[in-house]
Amino acid sequence: MFDTWMEQYILDTINDEAAPKTTKQNTIKLEKQDNAWLIVPDDNFFRAIAGNLDVLDDL
Repeated sequence: MFDTWMEQYILDTINDEAAPKTTKQNTIKLEKQDNAWLIVPDDNFFRAIAGNLDVLDDL
């Protein structure tokens, strides 16, 4: 039940036309494996792709 609520909350927040927009620069760590560059995810990466949803830290 909590997972369903959280998923809906995130979707509603992302899709809210009144949601504030922001632009940030972030350093993304890359690692080369088998002739391909792969992203090495960390907290900063996840915050960047999640729109910095710090509210999740409080739950």
